[in-house]
Amino acid sequence: MTTTSMFGDLKVGLGIVNNTGSAYWWPLQQMRKTTNHVDGIWLGDNIKEAGVQCTQKDDPILLILIILTPFYRTFSRSQVDGKVLEYDMDELNQNQQPQSKILTMPHVFSMATSATHVLFAVKGGAPVYGMGSNRMGQLGLDMSLIQHADQPTVLDFFDGLGTMDNSETSAIKVACGPFHSAVTIHHDLYTFGWNDQGRIGWGLPADEGDNDSTCSIYDNGIKLASFIDNGRELDVLVDKVCCGSAHTVALDVDGFAWTCGSDKYLQLGRKLENHKDTTYDNYFRRCSGIKKTVVDCQVGSWSTLLLERQ
Repeated sequence: MTTTSMFGDLKVGLGIVNNTGSAYWWPLQQMRKTTNHVDGIWLGDNIKEAGVQCTQKDDPILLILIILTPFYRTFSRSQVDGKVLEYDMDELNQNQQPQSKILTMPHVFSMATSATHVLFAVKGGAPVYGMGSNRMGQLGLDMSLIQHADQPTVLDFFDGLGTMDNSETSAIKVACGPFHSAVTIHHDLYTFGWNDQGRIGWGLPADEGDNDSTCSIYDNGIKLASFIDNGRELDVLVDKVCCGSAHTVALDVDGFAWTCGSDKYLQLGRKLENHKDTTYDNYFRRCSGIKKTVVDCQVGSWSTLLLERQ
């Protein structure tokens, strides 16, 4: 069995999706009770993605996205194709055959999870749904009205920008950090959430005179990200985006990587262009030290991985 992706939270458990699409879960509370081998709890087959997200009461839930192959669509299980299943973590950790429920929303192409919230890219004219915490505006909803969404909620800002065509699923991509989010639609990059330390790449805050990173960090809404290269603002076509805890990485269609946000642990992969006494950048700027074409990017909470073409 080959692992293709891992998911989970070190506080509650870890899981894998293998190369055949089967998903397994290891609850940490069971693993702490023994030094012997522990078999993972089988969650299902034909799993595309999985992640852990906390509810309003800080109770973690497990979400898995079912994408069925044409073979499985000939059977009754086809009704779960493009659906997201939700598992209660307490039940999952105590029951070898956990119960799940299907979340109500249109056909889901992909999803991104963080500890606080989750975004879904879906089929239809309103292509983005969100669920979880909106305390920092990371769902793109009005913080004065909605602090938390218990069920998938449409992000009205993107209404009309979606597609009904299954072949256009790559046109919509979502990413989540704990307190901010990013969405690419037809290669345009939108960001929203906590505008602290430049993590959403909106450019300089309203009051930059005292170089205080707390200026305008609670701006509410969704905006196009700002890209700068050699002092000029550019229109960049983004192919992929990833969110760390306090930084964001964008990969454009030409294979260049762009980063913004915190560089406290050198996760931006480039020199900072702003004041030398800061450790962050409010703009997306190109990683000019990367000479080869970048074909993929991944992030950790405080790290960045760029894969170059050989």
